[in-house]
Amino acid sequence: MLKTLLKTYFLSMFHSMFFRGSKKNAGLVKKIGIGILLVYLAGVFVFLFGAMFFGMAVPLHELKLDWLYFLLMLVLAFLLMMVGSVFLAMTQLYEARDNELLLSLPIPAHMILFSRMMMLYLTNLVYGAVVVIPALTAYACMVGISLIQLFSSLLLFLLIPLLAISISCLLGAVFTAIGSRIRHKSAAVLLLWLAFFGGYLYLYSRLLTGLSFLLAHAAQIAGTLTRILYPLYQIGMAAGEGHLLFLAYSVLYFCVPFAAAYLILSVTFVKIITSNRGFKKIKFREKYGKRRPVVLALMGKEWQHFSSSAGYMINAGIGVIFSVAAGVFILVKRDMLTQIFSIHIGGISLRGEMDSIFLAVLCFMGTISYISASSISLEGKSLWILKSCPVTACQVLAGKLLFHIAVCTPTLLFAQAAVIWVQRPGPAMAAVMAVFPVLMVILCGQMGLMWNLLFPRLDFLSETQVVKNSLSSNLTVLTSMFLSVLPVLIRLGTGLGRKIAPEIYFGVWTAAAAAGCVAFQLWLNSRGASRFEAL
Repeated sequence: MLKTLLKTYFLSMFHSMFFRGSKKNAGLVKKIGIGILLVYLAGVFVFLFGAMFFGMAVPLHELKLDWLYFLLMLVLAFLLMMVGSVFLAMTQLYEARDNELLLSLPIPAHMILFSRMMMLYLTNLVYGAVVVIPALTAYACMVGISLIQLFSSLLLFLLIPLLAISISCLLGAVFTAIGSRIRHKSAAVLLLWLAFFGGYLYLYSRLLTGLSFLLAHAAQIAGTLTRILYPLYQIGMAAGEGHLLFLAYSVLYFCVPFAAAYLILSVTFVKIITSNRGFKKIKFREKYGKRRPVVLALMGKEWQHFSSSAGYMINAGIGVIFSVAAGVFILVKRDMLTQIFSIHIGGISLRGEMDSIFLAVLCFMGTISYISASSISLEGKSLWILKSCPVTACQVLAGKLLFHIAVCTPTLLFAQAAVIWVQRPGPAMAAVMAVFPVLMVILCGQMGLMWNLLFPRLDFLSETQVVKNSLSSNLTVLTSMFLSVLPVLIRLGTGLGRKIAPEIYFGVWTAAAAAGCVAFQLWLNSRGASRFEAL
């Protein structure tokens, strides 16, 4: 039974990346698109963590604190697992659409729970691998790793997701119970996710900036851990020194909480997922509705859906948060940026290309939100309701596109204002900085609709599955991110555009982006509308 459930979940996850039509073509496109995206994301994380661990391996080894190195590796992997799985546990365990269907079948509830916890376990292994693999590689290259260290580290790496799952499932149960009692559940979940993600980024940034302090005071830190947090010392010694007794203790530290969490949740699982406490009743008050244009009404519908789904907001609207953070960072850390841009890379002075780099950052921030890429698929089985309304396909697509632009543009304008205020470019370059990123937002929204029309996925178990794993979302992210940095890569990487004034060079790209917007819009109004009507 467990094997069947796991197989079903895997097939559902991979099937969500396909579209209705030829499986052969879908598989080919999926392998190319998803493969490139996964390699890119894995490369980014491996580079970030690898750079940090390569700088720590030799100093900690010379101080005879190898156990502290391995402890930091496991702690960072654990924190990344927690950030990635807390809210995934909510959607996969307690809010999946097929919970009631599975409970109606002759399947024990504890088996359903265990199978989904195993899915979380495999997901956490992927999260932890992007930390553990570069850490072990750095240690092996810089110091040399023994077989007992490799065995102990890999064993603990396989077990530490159990502790992350235990905490994630319990917190997910608490958040689900609290969410069933409050009206604005999505907003609360979004704030909690921002707190978790922001806390992790803060700890990681402090660790990077405080790396020299950590190495200088490693002995004092190790002594503090030994006295106050002795279990952490045991875990570090088990992984770094291969201490067999401490390794046995570490196995218990990871397995016992998982067993306890599983026993607790197996008793309360059915009650949590079937509870419907409702909200406080609101007294009816007669109001007059205002007549609105069709497109604005459709945008209002998109807003209600977007704001009611935490997974939709967190994943597809992440660029909105990053745009605000980037604008604040540029205004506050102006001196730090000046120091960074004073360096030379490959004979290229970054200070002379600050306008180009800032423009690439603005375009990147504007295109990492892909709200439109899954907006059609998220209609799901209710698509017939929208198609039965007295609106045309062009109006529906326009409402989704304009909603994408309305959500992504305001925060981008704030980041643009911050860049222009700090950088003080010339009038022509300032105009390019004001127009080009906005055109990229429009282009991203149009490409999202195009990919979603070409590869729709209307049958799904959870909205997060469609937003994160669908082929249309992944292709939109890949193409948008590539196009956002392509002008700067050509200018700085090949030198083809460095002989031209930046305002003229990027002015040409701005005109090309405008032409692309026109071409995509013509496609959406013709073939795109026909495809929507055929869904």
